[in-house]
Amino acid sequence: MKKILSILSILPCIAMAELVPTDGVISSDFVQSGNQTGTNAIANQLNIASGSELLITGNLEIANDTNPVNNLGYILVSEGASLTINSANATPAANKAWSSNIGNLVVSGKLYSIVGNVYGLHLASTTSKALTNITLESTGLIHLTNGRLGFNNYYTNITLNASVSKNDKNEWQTGLITNLIHQSRGGGARYAIEINAKDAFCKDDGSATDVSTWTNSDLILDFSNADGMTDLGTVYFRGNTTLKVIMSATPDTFTINKLARYSSGDGAVEATLAFENFANNLVKINDFDETRLTDDGIYTFEAGTDTITITITATNGDISSANGEWYVANGFLNNTAFGANVPEPAEWAMILGSLALGLAIYKRRK
Repeated sequence: MKKILSILSILPCIAMAELVPTDGVISSDFVQSGNQTGTNAIANQLNIASGSELLITGNLEIANDTNPVNNLGYILVSEGASLTINSANATPAANKAWSSNIGNLVVSGKLYSIVGNVYGLHLASTTSKALTNITLESTGLIHLTNGRLGFNNYYTNITLNASVSKNDKNEWQTGLITNLIHQSRGGGARYAIEINAKDAFCKDDGSATDVSTWTNSDLILDFSNADGMTDLGTVYFRGNTTLKVIMSATPDTFTINKLARYSSGDGAVEATLAFENFANNLVKINDFDETRLTDDGIYTFEAGTDTITITITATNGDISSANGEWYVANGFLNNTAFGANVPEPAEWAMILGSLALGLAIYKRRK
């Protein structure tokens, strides 16, 4: 019989030492925060040891806003362990299932978040100095049921080392399973996701995860060390923002299902979609009207009464799209700076037809 850990009241004003739970249930919100300062301060920690299973039927917060530069909030889910946060019936804290205001999250085992509202995992801070690091190891699973991965710090680094996979029971075993990767702070915020595995994330039904950017901020998706790409669903832009995609060194096609505005309240949007390590005939945007793409990479479409403007740029070493012209061939984005403009099949047919006609006329004259 599993041991039940009953923590019914935790005073948020008291700094707590490291907790290493065995199997069990915490039937309340779990909060660790406090005024921990100094170089020898004990971090607020939640460590789930190998072989353990912990269920929290409430909200979870591991925080330390007093001394943010030390990144004292720390959650570790070891290989062979699982942590489940089921806040579907709990009183949501600002629509969050749980949050790590400052610190690090390392998942080598399985982390499940079951929510009834918006965020499956929300990383937030009240200070511009905050830095949050998330590492999903190759053996790890982060499964956010009905929720999104959101971050509201000024600086967030996410490292994904696992590809999505299932077991013979059709259960997700590894990878990041989430409906939306969502950044929600502007004002110069920077978010970097280092993706070191092909097909590193998807929705629960296996389709491509959506991504959203925020006003005056940058989101970087870095596939440079992966053995392939991970496709995206809808990419939502909000305000003057940049989504940078660093392509894998292993040539692999990369598909974005659609470009869209985040919400009608954003009005007109001017954003940038930038590619590094770009090559022709690899990047495809499914819902894309190529007649709206100019030679210099300006793509526009209407959302209600507003015009959405996306500037597409690309580099590969010293080669830049600024020195070429954009065009679409067989659905893929191409730029003449990265190679010759290869005719499409219909154009080849016209060329060959003209040559055949010319040859026939030549023979008749002879």
